[in-house]
Amino acid sequence: MIVKTFIFSFHMPLFVIISGYFCNISCSTSNMIKRVTEIFATFLAFQIIRLCISGNISNLSSFLYPQYTLWYLLCLVYWRIFYYFTSKKISLSLIISISIIISLCSGFINTNILSFQRACSFLPFFVIGGYLRSNGLLKKIDELKTSLCIIGVFPFIVYIILNNYFDVSIQALFNGNKSYSTSFDLINRLIWLISSLVISLCIYKITPDNKILAKYGGCTLVVYLFHSFFTQSIGKLIDAHYLPNDIFSNVAISLLIFIFCIMIGKFKLAQRLINPIKIK
Repeated sequence: MIVKTFIFSFHMPLFVIISGYFCNISCSTSNMIKRVTEIFATFLAFQIIRLCISGNISNLSSFLYPQYTLWYLLCLVYWRIFYYFTSKKISLSLIISISIIISLCSGFINTNILSFQRACSFLPFFVIGGYLRSNGLLKKIDELKTSLCIIGVFPFIVYIILNNYFDVSIQALFNGNKSYSTSFDLINRLIWLISSLVISLCIYKITPDNKILAKYGGCTLVVYLFHSFFTQSIGKLIDAHYLPNDIFSNVAISLLIFIFCIMIGKFKLAQRLINPIKIK
């Protein structure tokens, strides 16, 4: 449980930081609108597929709640629009401050319609990703010593262990999809924002430059969209004890899912679903 909580503390924040890093705010407004429209079209295509599979396609209110992992695509639309237009008016440092306030205050609003909670809670990471790019700060992170990164992560690992020891569930906060149940959750979210940022940058630091990883890094959207179709079914098989549930089996299954997703992404139908519309 501790390992799972630790992974949840940074895996999506790091993904969002990377998304913000590659967000181009120097493009024209028309190109920005074009890009977010294409992202929303991808979200809508897979949302419809998901609702058809679950049998909720006739329930119109279901469209207001992104299915499974699709919340990320919808939030990506929000983040890009927010970051693009605010960066034209105010400094990036002020945008970061505003995004943190939004993230902390959103937990007091008890709703998750249209992925409201995740859109707000993860917003600072997207803006910080853009800030890292515009200021060239990744080069300074590369200059840090690995031992210093490990020392920086250690206090947050202790925090996670203590929460687990006292049976305090903080993983829901790390998911970013829950409103606060107590005022202490505000403190937990603030700690999460800080710890996730530190851990994410440390993960970046210790990750070696690898051409193979870079090659398959461009397939992240394909894997993200299709992996859930496998993981949900496999999860049920594991729960029913038809598949083993040890670390080696999980790693092997994960690699197979990754390979299958890459293969699926090569089919024209899959490519059409990923890019349902092309705006010139």
